[in-house]
Amino acid sequence: MATKCTVWDVLTAAAKYDGSPTAHADVVKTLIAKGHSVKMTDAWCTEAVMAILYNAGGISLVGGFTQTSGTLKSRAEKLGIWKKGSGDILPGDIVIYGTKEGKPNHTELALGSNVNLCGNYAQISKDTCQRRKRSGRTIIGRVRPKYAAMSTMDNLQRTIAAVDCMLNVYGSSDTRKKQLSVFGSKNIASIQAEVDRVWGKEDLIARDMAVYVIAGRAGKDPYRKTRLGKYADKAQARVELIYAMRGKTVTQAAKDVINDNYGKGAVRELLLSFCRYDAKKVQAEVNRLLQPAGHTNTDTKFRIHMEHFCRKDESAYGACTALLQYAPDGSVAKCVLIDTAMDKTANVVIEDLKAQGVKQIDALFISHAHGDHYGGLTKVANAFPVKWLYLPDPTELDKYQKSYGDSLRRQARKVKNFRWYKQGDAAVIGEIKFRCLYAPKAKDLREHDPHHYVNNMSPFNYFECGSFVWHTAGDAQNPANNLFVSYAKKEGISIKCHGLEFHWHTDGNATNDELMQATRPRICGSNYHHPGWHSGRKGPKKMAEAVGATCYATADDGHIDIDIAGRKVTVTTTKSGKHDTYTI
Repeated sequence: MATKCTVWDVLTAAAKYDGSPTAHADVVKTLIAKGHSVKMTDAWCTEAVMAILYNAGGISLVGGFTQTSGTLKSRAEKLGIWKKGSGDILPGDIVIYGTKEGKPNHTELALGSNVNLCGNYAQISKDTCQRRKRSGRTIIGRVRPKYAAMSTMDNLQRTIAAVDCMLNVYGSSDTRKKQLSVFGSKNIASIQAEVDRVWGKEDLIARDMAVYVIAGRAGKDPYRKTRLGKYADKAQARVELIYAMRGKTVTQAAKDVINDNYGKGAVRELLLSFCRYDAKKVQAEVNRLLQPAGHTNTDTKFRIHMEHFCRKDESAYGACTALLQYAPDGSVAKCVLIDTAMDKTANVVIEDLKAQGVKQIDALFISHAHGDHYGGLTKVANAFPVKWLYLPDPTELDKYQKSYGDSLRRQARKVKNFRWYKQGDAAVIGEIKFRCLYAPKAKDLREHDPHHYVNNMSPFNYFECGSFVWHTAGDAQNPANNLFVSYAKKEGISIKCHGLEFHWHTDGNATNDELMQATRPRICGSNYHHPGWHSGRKGPKKMAEAVGATCYATADDGHIDIDIAGRKVTVTTTKSGKHDTYTI
């Protein structure tokens, strides 16, 4: 006799059931209310399994005969859905245990590879429902209801099934393929693709585990911790973050969407709904926020601060730029830090940030996998709370220099909350907007010099401080610059900016005429550590000046402060004493 539900419906209903004594009482009450004859027995877990099937959409096995394992077995035999023995057990099967003589005495629901949901709290420590192994126990047979065929999984179902795979619910290799076959062959590939997307990226794992919890798939404590294992703490932290996002304004919800706190597709819709937002209204606000700022007037003031961190040691070098948003009272409301320079400069960087009034780093962006750009991360993260760390996705880097990709992964472990960013990603931190316009691909860079290859893997990023657009691309050089300009032309993207942080510390290949003509900055800043525009650095300076840009260098000018108030921009330096004003 056919059922009204799929295997997916059953497993989802099972995951929401925590198996506690209270839950069992609710099971009995529910079935009685539906007109079924139910009584407490030593095999009450049979009733729990029947309730799961009933709540999943109704099944012919529920109906006045669910008191014992024996009556369930008898009913299944009459329906032709009973199979003797312990082989070929798949998710959604009802497993019946018995004595050596074959008398039924226990019932459980198969969740996955050698794992069952046990509803008999009298046999389990801490009075909770647990996942149990079938090995070493006497299985007399199993019931396989005739579930309805499942159509294509939506994004949420795919995410949950992928999480089940990551939790090893379905085993591995051939066992996993067999277990997943209950969802239909066309869904297996999509589940594996979701596993491949998430696996190894702790920020994605944490969020997807949080979806798993919020969707009711993980049960309740302590079963939840047992089920999530080593991911329990990360998932709980993200669940708390999602709870904290409830009840805010639509604008803040849109910023959270841009910052990828809600994920993509159906996952995003689920979490937005959970947090009580209208998804369409939030998306409209997202579209508005992501529009380029243009020439707008605003009361909010910003500062772009390029640090002269090598002033105490000319052998110290690297890059570190702070973007500050000020509150009406003049205090620092938001701080975005781009790179941390090298380890030996970290104390100077920390000292300088404190002098700027920074108490927390809201977002820290690392440009690429070189120590003169991330070397100070540990000390900076110890000196300030870092809300989020953004690192360039190492996937492409791994194709040529995996050791450098691994170095980024080591940095990721130094901050609690981190994200990998890639081409097309965006974030809104207060009123500072971030966009990753372009990230070079390994196949397009045919260099054999590992050092320069890693430089050219620097993504091309834009930061908007009010109406002022700041462009930075780590140590990108001419091969990558050309790819960026070509990509922008092909896609019809404007890459004009007001300020440009010279790539690669203004080395000779740091820019070219094509990049300067396409970006046409008014201000260019260099963080090279030796004074004087000499050697190859004369070329980039000359190219910038040819498009009307004024060039500043920390080694010559000291700290470079670019203050933005509406359309008025003021550049002040500490060493050379320059004080220039611009209107954008």
